[in-house]
Amino acid sequence: MDVGVTPGMTVHAAVEAVSHTYPGVGPTGPVHALGPIDLQVRQGEFVAVVGPSGCGKSTLLELLCGLGRPSQGRISFEGRPLDGPADGIGVVFQQDASFPWLRVRDNVEFGLRQLDLTAHARREKVDGALAFMGLTDFAEAYPAQLSGGMRQRVCIARTLVLEPRLLLLDEPFGALDAQTRLLMGEELLAVWRRTGASALLITHSLEEAVMLADRVCVMSARPGRIIHEATTGWPAERDSTIMEDARFGDITAELWHELRAQSLRALRGEAAT
Repeated sequence: MDVGVTPGMTVHAAVEAVSHTYPGVGPTGPVHALGPIDLQVRQGEFVAVVGPSGCGKSTLLELLCGLGRPSQGRISFEGRPLDGPADGIGVVFQQDASFPWLRVRDNVEFGLRQLDLTAHARREKVDGALAFMGLTDFAEAYPAQLSGGMRQRVCIARTLVLEPRLLLLDEPFGALDAQTRLLMGEELLAVWRRTGASALLITHSLEEAVMLADRVCVMSARPGRIIHEATTGWPAERDSTIMEDARFGDITAELWHELRAQSLRALRGEAAT
């Protein structure tokens, strides 16, 4: 299923005038980590967010998945205020979140056990997710017997089996080597096309962002704000060969022009202007 962005798409998730401040601990005062920030993810769109370290990217994702509430502003999902974890939102984190004491099949089935499903229905869903992620032959293996890339596939399968309509990804391939990251990115694009889910990716890699996303947003140094946005214009049926397109280098350079100054500010401990 092609789910490329077209004008007039329904807004699936919205961040409206959101700011977030962490309270100080001991002598440390409050930390204004994020915002004000406005961001929309349209139905079926793949959005990537890049920014310097410490700019609030992960804070933004945590607020979007309902693990916290913003200090100010409003977040909505499918037209309703987001006040906590919501059905229909799936999250894949950078860290290997597989359970080492469970076999691959049981890892993928874990979330389904909280739902009112028969054992047969759970098995069908798990079998489908394993097949889609190329893990059928490893269903009875333990995570320690798998490569890093395959363990991340397990985590993605565990999220996909719940059929999320909004997929949030926090540096999901950050621990992998460059070649494996590209191939995992291709698998992620296949997931996105097949499921029709909207996706929001947080990443430090400009190349990964430009390859995967319909739209790339650049955040400023802390407190993070959206300071620039680039639309890639790629077809939905894309893979890593899109990096050979002349526009790939142009878009990456455009984003780096904006990101470089913010990264220097972050290194110097300067607030965004």
